[in-house]
Amino acid sequence: MEIRTVEEIKNDSKLLQLFYFLLREMYTAEKKQVKAMPDLMELVDSGELKMELAQVLQQTTGHVYRLRNIFSLLKQEAGDGKCKAIAGILSQADEIVDETEECSAQRDAGIIAGLQKIEHYEIASYSSLIEMARTLNFEEIAGLLEENLEEEKRADDMLVNMARREIYFEASKEPAED
Repeated sequence: MEIRTVEEIKNDSKLLQLFYFLLREMYTAEKKQVKAMPDLMELVDSGELKMELAQVLQQTTGHVYRLRNIFSLLKQEAGDGKCKAIAGILSQADEIVDETEECSAQRDAGIIAGLQKIEHYEIASYSSLIEMARTLNFEEIAGLLEENLEEEKRADDMLVNMARREIYFEASKEPAED
């Protein structure tokens, strides 16, 4: 296997092009979440869940900052990419809200399910970006992406635990409507 310099990889790599595309997609996804999270928090009934989501919002804001830093290190513009996956999940969350009763554990459970879908998408995306960064010899960038990944995993764990110990049980006690 021929060892190539970082400059050679940068100049002709399709992997680097894909890396930039996926990085912009994640930047857009994180920004969309920062914008959507306050509205979701207002729809949540559980006070404890609201507090946890406030922490997730703070972390997500940090993810946007780290991604901007990565673009700066790469001497690239972050730009406005598209992220159809997050747009679709957020649209589905809107549907769940429309189909559930205000101030209900059922709505909180639906919001948790939607947020977990986002977390799982982000975990998969950051895992791929980290491996691409390593392949491209972007070790510092891989480290920054790993910080985001670890926070995404913790957010997912928090949502799972919140659902298990409170929200799903409360929703199971709410009577179904005819």
